[in-house]
Amino acid sequence: MYGRGGPSYPSRGRGAGWNGRGGRGGRGGGGGPGRGGAGGGGFGGQQQGGAPRQQSPPRPSQPLTTRPVTVAAKQVTLGQAAMPEPLTRPHYIVSEPAKSILLTSNCFDLTISENDSEWYRYKVDITADDRTDAQANDGASRGAPSKSVLRLVWQELERREAAKPTHFGGIRPAFDGRAAAYTKRPLPDPGDGVICISGIPAPDRPRMTFTVKISDVNPLPFASLRSYYSGTGSFRFDHVAEALQALNTLISQGPSAEFFGTRTSFFPTDSAAQRLGGGIKKESVRLNGYIELLRGWFQSVRTCESVKEPGQEVAKRGLQVTLHTTSTAFFKPGTMVDFAASYCETNGRNVRNGLKALVVGRLDGQLVTRINRLICKKIEVTVRRGHGAPPLRLRIRGRGILDKRPCDHLFIADDGETNVETYMEKHFGVRLQYPDFPLVEVRPNIVYPLEMLWIDEGNKYLKRLSPLEQGRASDFATLLPPQKLAAILSVRRDVYRTVVEPHLASFGVQIAPVPKVIQARILPPPAIEYKDSTFRPGDKREKQWTHVDPANGEWRMNVRGTFAAENFIAGASLSSFVVVVPSERDIQAVETWLDALFRGAASFGMDLKDRPSRFTRDVFFVRRPGTDPARTVTSAVGQARNFFGRTPDIIFWLFTEANSPDYSEFKRSATCQGIASQAIQQSKLRTTGVQMMMNCGMKINGKLGGINYRLDRDTVGGFLREKTPMIFGADLTHEPDQPSVAVVVASMHAANVRYEETISVQGLLEPTPAAASAGARPKKQEMITNLEEMVLSLLRRRALSLCALPPVSMLMFRDGVSEGEFATVIAVEVDAFHKALRRFKTDDEMRKLFGPALDAWNPELTVIATVKRHHIRAFVDDGRQVSNIPPGTFFDGGVTDPRSFDVYGAAHRALIGTTRPTRYVVLHDEHGLSTDDVEQIANSLCHSYQRTNKAVSLPAPV
Repeated sequence: MYGRGGPSYPSRGRGAGWNGRGGRGGRGGGGGPGRGGAGGGGFGGQQQGGAPRQQSPPRPSQPLTTRPVTVAAKQVTLGQAAMPEPLTRPHYIVSEPAKSILLTSNCFDLTISENDSEWYRYKVDITADDRTDAQANDGASRGAPSKSVLRLVWQELERREAAKPTHFGGIRPAFDGRAAAYTKRPLPDPGDGVICISGIPAPDRPRMTFTVKISDVNPLPFASLRSYYSGTGSFRFDHVAEALQALNTLISQGPSAEFFGTRTSFFPTDSAAQRLGGGIKKESVRLNGYIELLRGWFQSVRTCESVKEPGQEVAKRGLQVTLHTTSTAFFKPGTMVDFAASYCETNGRNVRNGLKALVVGRLDGQLVTRINRLICKKIEVTVRRGHGAPPLRLRIRGRGILDKRPCDHLFIADDGETNVETYMEKHFGVRLQYPDFPLVEVRPNIVYPLEMLWIDEGNKYLKRLSPLEQGRASDFATLLPPQKLAAILSVRRDVYRTVVEPHLASFGVQIAPVPKVIQARILPPPAIEYKDSTFRPGDKREKQWTHVDPANGEWRMNVRGTFAAENFIAGASLSSFVVVVPSERDIQAVETWLDALFRGAASFGMDLKDRPSRFTRDVFFVRRPGTDPARTVTSAVGQARNFFGRTPDIIFWLFTEANSPDYSEFKRSATCQGIASQAIQQSKLRTTGVQMMMNCGMKINGKLGGINYRLDRDTVGGFLREKTPMIFGADLTHEPDQPSVAVVVASMHAANVRYEETISVQGLLEPTPAAASAGARPKKQEMITNLEEMVLSLLRRRALSLCALPPVSMLMFRDGVSEGEFATVIAVEVDAFHKALRRFKTDDEMRKLFGPALDAWNPELTVIATVKRHHIRAFVDDGRQVSNIPPGTFFDGGVTDPRSFDVYGAAHRALIGTTRPTRYVVLHDEHGLSTDDVEQIANSLCHSYQRTNKAVSLPAPV
């Protein structure tokens, strides 16, 4: 829960601790009982401080390997000594039967023949053969072949080798679609180590041939991969990565040839479903006239481990294939005429008939420009040139749609001057159906009529979807657990049997037909603590606090009529406000709704005694249509300032539609003025029930500096109860064409529900001079470059606010980093955090405030990465029905990494679709946390998000 808008400064407002001893809170703190104290009592590799923890299994010995990682403007070399991996797991959890549950995962065991000690990697070069001028002018691609062409050429080569083995000796390599091929046995050596095959045509490149050169064979030892996941012997990271890449290439060989997609995701189309049959089908939904959303699947080979079985000294480890549903927007295949007409109807003003809008002379210049930006250099089309020539597939690299009819474009042909319309009928036998429609320049000075172009299957739509399209896409992509598991099993049963398994047999690879069953445990939720509504300051009785127990991931305050048995821990005050409404006729409905809200908020413990006793016309600001949101906010605040004599505490804005384009600007403008803000949807004005008022009251109280609830200290787990750490959360936001914004928050008292933030805008990472000369552009960076200053600022704020040293336990949750960035976080951000701690100890103001106590202050740090962008899912399958995992479900074996200290958990209940657990990876640990500690910490903090009475999917700090 954050303080009010604008920057936060140290203050001496009272906050809420535990047991009646409130620590001094940050700005706008609510009035907690008791006097401010020094923090109160409450919750709020190699070890660097603290006792070293036992790591099981031990990290295997291995040769020293280093790799450069770019951070800001410097190079950091990460090697074995710099801990290029997260910590290893200390131990597994053996759950009691009453707490354990069996889950069906979306992972399938993959096994490699034990007799295979190595595969072989070949370099593949595919180049176009020399062409005559006549061939070069047919619109074929110039320069390096595209990825789709490379794949088609390789498929033609495979067909030739299958019909008559000549160069491969009956071996079928796995081609990665770019520049590498893998085999189980060496290919026949022609003598010089280079296999060169010329004259291979591509089906969509008429009169063009290609040469395939296979060379530079290198053995790919699987011993490193087995040592990596087994924890025994030595390994090299590059060998492990290459072996996993070979396995992923192998299982992608068939889908890449039959479907559209990427290296890891594939999408069946109508043509593929008709060609293959066997239960394979296209699943899609139209988002508008020219975009459709296709459902496909994600696949990846990863290392994994299982929970240790009774009698085993170590857990079983190996490989698994993860399958998961995914969806992506594609251009709807069809004629370019249909596409352009649909685009005009969807995006043009008052365009009801898109065909009429395409007539030359009526073309909207802005629409044409937007269409060309969408198609030029981005999509592949086929030119259907009639029966006189084969279809020509190409990517539009010219100017796109021109405001010119085919009959108006003159050029010199072999038989003299002619126009496009006449030429197409004479040479290709094509009589144009739409002669008044424009031409399309597909290459400089090469044009075709619009109706002769067809948009091919598999063209991704890369622009951001509109709110309406996002809603349709979400409805289609969201699958309930039975639907999602059935779709995953269908891929394994139907697709893999048809297009994947034929490639596996020759490599000695097998994939289990059924998904893995894993063991999980269900953690009880922490109790939610409120203030007893009957308690009054000065009472001698001890019952100051009361609590409720969450059930199924949520809880409710007990309300009977207008009386609430529980109150907010610290109720904020609200004495002035202003409401932006779209028209005068909305004022009466807003008055009724706000009256119910304020009555409910007062019963929950907010201080509203100084607000106006009745709603006057001066608290409503009627927005003029089309007025800029920033100007509206400024005018509304000025009106309220004139009426109340001061700046309003909060500004309400009534929106007539969900996902309004004015929402973001409204929030930004209110934040710039340091005013809390609350949006109201017009459709919600008819809802004045207790639950609605409770939800809104929690948001308003939190935004105005109050504290809604806290966690019962005795129910949060041993680490949070005993260590009462200072908790940090860190993340970055990335917007197109904007600098990245880093945000770090930290808890400001022992109960760990009030956080303050520090924000830093960091520039782009400039390329090296050599890269810049090659055309490289500056790129965004995920590392927080100013973390040292940000952490130091938060430490000082807490110390000055509470007049007490921060705890000796520091816990940071790092969001937004991928596996490839873990090593950099460990090497760079952990170091920056330690530098901030050292600077805090030598800070003059801190030395003056705390004296010798600062010398004995030696905090310990643990950093945990929270990962949501993963594909692991789990289901409860009792044989009769498939359902979501219950809230509080955590698992640390079966599908987890064999070397990292990671767990998966879902403290929340999925409101729609299938629950996505969060992956928690311990990157750095000086406390010696156990697996149980990590799960208890995550489960508790997911219940502390102040704006809702539900458990959320991420710990509140992030």
